[in-house]
Amino acid sequence: MTGYTLLKVGHLLAVTVLLVGLSLLWWTLLGLQHIEAGKPGIAGPPAETVLRLDALVTSPALLLAWGLGLALARLGGWFPAPWLLLKLTLVVLLSAWHGLLSGHLRRRLRQPRPGSLSRWMAQARWMVPALAVAIVVLAIAKPAGA
Repeated sequence: MTGYTLLKVGHLLAVTVLLVGLSLLWWTLLGLQHIEAGKPGIAGPPAETVLRLDALVTSPALLLAWGLGLALARLGGWFPAPWLLLKLTLVVLLSAWHGLLSGHLRRRLRQPRPGSLSRWMAQARWMVPALAVAIVVLAIAKPAGA
């Protein structure tokens, strides 16, 4: 295997771990909101466990995905291709989403009743899959005009 291939495999593994961690954060927050509202909740791992997993696995996967992705872009000579700039913008949004979710979970664990997810955040189950699909399409297609 070439160095480029190893970088790509590492990047894809880190991204996969990141996406699973983001989904787990969102579902945990939604489950807490349902339980606190007295609605049938979504049984899942304790929030403290999810937060530890985020710190030990998801956050490092985010950093690794960024580092390996930038290395791949440099090796591929893709700077400053428009598709790459668009992809990086979407990756920044995905990274910000991680920050919002992990910060919200941290606050919920510190305060007994910190308030519920905003309506937008609670409805945003589409956020991770939609961004992930758009990022993957850009990475594979590398459209000239995008």
